Amino acid sequence: MSAIAENRHVIIGWGGEEHKITVTFELIDALESRPEPVNLGIVVHDWARGDAKFSQFAKIIAKMLRIDGVDVTAEQVYAAMYDAESEESAVLRAEVMNNVALALIPKPKKKDDQDKKK
Repeated sequence: MSAIAENRHVIIGWGGEEHKITVTFELIDALESRPEPVNLGIVVHDWARGDAKFSQFAKIIAKMLRIDGVDVTAEQVYAAMYDAESEESAVLRAEVMNNVALALIPKPKKKDDQDKKK
């Protein structure tokens, strides 16, 4: 399992395949809706202050993968986050959660873009 944040995409490695997931309004809405709703504001806020909730990230990642057509549960994702040797697993968890969170955070407008609107 892996995750790489690219612009408004996150690439999640699962089952030997890479899944490039585009972060859109529809994706955010799906993540925050039933079943298994996740409050992304709270999740990202907690992550930013160093209090990441692994189960919430497992739900987010599982939903992202399901939207991309993968048959996976949050429990399977959670188990994969702990599957590797302890040191490797800790680094993997941090990397995956960081990249997923970074992809979900809206990017600030560039100063040049703001100046053009004036």
